[in-house]
Amino acid sequence: MIFTNNIKRILRDKLNTIFMFVVPIVFIVLTMQMNSKVWKVTVGIVDNDNTEFTEIIKDKIEENGQYIEIQEGDIQKDLIESNVDYVLSIDKGFTEKLINGEDVSLKGYGIKETNASMPFKIYMESFLNSSKDIAKAADKSSSKFYEAMEYYKNGGLSAEYLTVGANKTKKTSTISGIGFLIMGMLLFSGNVSTLPLEDKKSGTYYRMFAAPLSTRSYMVQNILSYFVFLSLQIVVIFAILLNVFDADFGPSVPRMLLLLFIFAVVCTAFGTAISSVSKDRGQASVISNLLVTPMCMLGGCFWPREIMPDVLKRVGDFVPTTWALNGAYKLINGNTLKDISLEISILLLFALIFFLIAAKKKIDVYN
Repeated sequence: MIFTNNIKRILRDKLNTIFMFVVPIVFIVLTMQMNSKVWKVTVGIVDNDNTEFTEIIKDKIEENGQYIEIQEGDIQKDLIESNVDYVLSIDKGFTEKLINGEDVSLKGYGIKETNASMPFKIYMESFLNSSKDIAKAADKSSSKFYEAMEYYKNGGLSAEYLTVGANKTKKTSTISGIGFLIMGMLLFSGNVSTLPLEDKKSGTYYRMFAAPLSTRSYMVQNILSYFVFLSLQIVVIFAILLNVFDADFGPSVPRMLLLLFIFAVVCTAFGTAISSVSKDRGQASVISNLLVTPMCMLGGCFWPREIMPDVLKRVGDFVPTTWALNGAYKLINGNTLKDISLEISILLLFALIFFLIAAKKKIDVYN
């Protein structure tokens, strides 16, 4: 009785639909569009070698960005003023050492707090490693080295780079999509769990116990109705991410779904706890909004936790969103359920804590 009645009441409330589907989908669409844009990196070059090989390096940079020649003394200034996103410094004799089979490396400079140049760094590392292999095969012959480099330059390097870059972008977009799904789940749970408060305000809550209905049965049916809709939210948004945005959930979609269903239990407990400590729906909405936004920010729903200060990362360890996204990130990168056992255990602990708060604040119907 309570379960089916809640289903009807939840469907009638348009705000629930907004929190369930509209909010996460809007943010997901915006994120996917931003990540789909090709961004060109600007590289500063300090070329102290000036060889045919360093010209090849410059040509490679222009395939995926642009370069400008700068002076050694201007590296820090150009980075700080954002004239360049990254700087490569090529020492005198670099090409000669490379051809002779020595283990050389390019000096790179960038702003630590930004990851804008990361795809370029991966690109250049791959290119340099391939050039070293070619140099070894050329057996210290400059002519053979450049002949092989000419073939390689027109061959598979750019295709390999584009594949890696696209895969990384897809995974980043998928994590963002999961983050906004998590945000939508928390918002929905905070709103839908106010149904018992409405019952108490209208007096329905007390009249129901004139029938053969126990307090425990009433709460269980409420909790079950919340979980059913959170599960529906997961399935619908997950299907949209998978089929519309071609999201990359790693090698096992069922593992990711299981993690999200566990987080749905956390959200159910979270909403139940808010309802139990609130006097009315207005107060519950305020408490929910005050908690959900910081939880999403600290947990990495809006941006990568890597860019946050260490003190905020430590604080973020005490919110469930952090552990849900950590688990999702590991699964996307090929880890198993065993590898995220810590994340699952902590999420279940959060659910237990929220349910205990709700149980402690349960109001006796005869008061």
